[in-house]
Amino acid sequence: MSFLFFILESKLGKVKRLFLFLFGLYTIQVSAQSICGQNRYLEETFSNVELTTGIEYGSADPYGLINNQTLRLDIYEPEGDTLEKRPFLIHAFGGGFLIGARNEPDIPNWGTQYAKRGFVFVSIDYRLGFNVTDQNSAVRAAYRAAQDMRAALRFLADSAEVYRLDMDNVFLTGSSAGCFAALIQTFMKESDRPASTYGTLLEPQDLGCANCSGNNNNNNQEVPVHGIVNNWGALLDTAFINLATDPADDVPVISFHGTNDLIVPYSSGYPFSVPVFPVVHGSELIHHRLDEQGIYNRLYPLIGLGHEPELTNPWVTDTIVENAAAFLYELMRPQTDAIIGKKSACQGDVETYSVSAHPNSHYCWEIVGANLLNENHNSIEVEWLSVGQGSISVVEYNAIHAKTNQEIEVSVGLEPNADFNYNSTDGLFDFSASDSSGQNYFWDFGDGNSSLLENPQHQYSDTGSFVVEYLISNAYCSRSKSDTVVSDLCPEADFTVEAIDSHAYISNHSQFGTDALWDFGNGLTYSGFEPHALYDENGNYPIQLILSNAFCSDTFSTVVEIVHCPIADFEISSNALEIEIYNHSSNNFLNYWDFGNGNASRQENPVQLFDSAGIYEISLIVFNSKNCSDTLSKLIYLEEDTATVGIHEIQDYVLEIYPVPSSGLLNIDLGQGASAFVSLSIWNLGGSQIYYSESIDNPLNIAHLADGIYLLKIKMKNQVLIRKIVKT
Repeated sequence: MSFLFFILESKLGKVKRLFLFLFGLYTIQVSAQSICGQNRYLEETFSNVELTTGIEYGSADPYGLINNQTLRLDIYEPEGDTLEKRPFLIHAFGGGFLIGARNEPDIPNWGTQYAKRGFVFVSIDYRLGFNVTDQNSAVRAAYRAAQDMRAALRFLADSAEVYRLDMDNVFLTGSSAGCFAALIQTFMKESDRPASTYGTLLEPQDLGCANCSGNNNNNNQEVPVHGIVNNWGALLDTAFINLATDPADDVPVISFHGTNDLIVPYSSGYPFSVPVFPVVHGSELIHHRLDEQGIYNRLYPLIGLGHEPELTNPWVTDTIVENAAAFLYELMRPQTDAIIGKKSACQGDVETYSVSAHPNSHYCWEIVGANLLNENHNSIEVEWLSVGQGSISVVEYNAIHAKTNQEIEVSVGLEPNADFNYNSTDGLFDFSASDSSGQNYFWDFGDGNSSLLENPQHQYSDTGSFVVEYLISNAYCSRSKSDTVVSDLCPEADFTVEAIDSHAYISNHSQFGTDALWDFGNGLTYSGFEPHALYDENGNYPIQLILSNAFCSDTFSTVVEIVHCPIADFEISSNALEIEIYNHSSNNFLNYWDFGNGNASRQENPVQLFDSAGIYEISLIVFNSKNCSDTLSKLIYLEEDTATVGIHEIQDYVLEIYPVPSSGLLNIDLGQGASAFVSLSIWNLGGSQIYYSESIDNPLNIAHLADGIYLLKIKMKNQVLIRKIVKT
């Protein structure tokens, strides 16, 4: 173990960093909760700073020297820091591009203050020197410094893993000329490159592109910068800042500048107030240009102070570091969304609160007035305990331990009472809420209907069970209750009757009944919903329905008149060519006779005189009072000889038809008379022929007929046979 601490404490460069990194991983795993409450970057959170000096990052041809100048940098970092990636600032010293060094007085103070707050602070060398009598030479000096700063950025991008640098949070700073270099390298595009950098009469050397000097790190590609802390620096021209031509110019800047600075003008003018130098735009004009472009920035005028005021006013360094750290913090902190969750709740409610999850972030929750039930990274579940004002707050720490706070206030009140009462009569329900303090009420009656009233009334249109859902809400929460109600709707008995012959055909139109009892008025009863009555005798019969359910009953009755269909029957006697007919029909109300000789009669017992002997078909059609009819035809043979029998009825053949009634197929058996068949027809009771055939299909299909009574007529060579059939 002592050997391990020796390695950790020794200055062995990369080996030392590797052990610190591995040790840091273990520390993060066992002490993640220690993040909560940290104010890294906003205040000093580390006691000591570790300094690594003289790291070579490149070499370049300096002004006035033949050999290349080796460029080096120093790294200040918080001692004991375990973060895998850390934001860093690159600092370039001041001195008018003529003097200065990366470790000149006050730079260690800058580095220490930033590192104790958790930043990595990198102080770099850059090439110095120019002809003080040549304005173009001064411009070339500033350009060389910008080239060297880009070379340092490329070196650190390639070494980011070694030094644990976060390339998403790269910031530039410096003093005076060092900030000239930072602003030029950030906002000057290749197209903005001053003509003097391509060579002048006194200095003909082309300095090359901005990324073509110092080293070949990062494939000579520009490293994006995410913010600048400008300490009394300036730009050759603020027109370099132009989002329309280069969106990458969207780099936030915070500027600190003495209003009485005579070396670098606060607004614009010649450096050192000497016209040999080019006119430059100071922090005030930079601030205005950034505002015009909509780029986030801040300007802190140091009222009444001159150039590099920190050298004589130590408080200036403290003020700059504190305000600059806060400014950079806004750029580094996570973009935490507002907390999602209810801002009002009732006592005892369990609610979930959350924010959007971001990779590698850690969330620290704080609750007031509630009990924490469960915490899962970016969400929590709480139970609100007491009536009053509570709160939920969360601090999101991202991978570099910058944080953002979100908070919501939660009003907690008493829960409403979701009980309700009801009473009903014949399916009409009166509902009443037990709690009248609710702000909103909603009732779902379970039959597709609803209400927003506090005490609604509802009529059910059917019997049965219905689940009533009730919701009451106040300013804090809502409560619900469901209950099953049974509609006590009374039944409605109703039916119609159609009488045909001996049958009473009943159409049931009742509603809401579960039991039906029928009394047909002839001593017979029936239980069910599809009644059918058959009567033996004519007469008026009262039909009654008693319809009931679990709650009540209803009665409906009507009288049906039963009139059996008539049965035609007659016999004939003769005296030569005169016949007398004796009508033996039953249930006949009207009679119609056809004597087969062109004559007819409506008498009960007619007498008919024929003109000559021969065969005649005597037909009788009888009707009852309901217009039901029956027909009987007989063939007679009349002789004029009065000494012999004057009438002979043709033999009545045996005819069997079955089944009667029938729903489809009807069997017809003519026996020995089949050979004498002439035709078959079907007639309705209104006397209309609805079917005719000169052949018999046996069985005969009557399925196409409507239910009812019909007459089947079979005509033989010497007789007509008529039978009644019933289709069901």
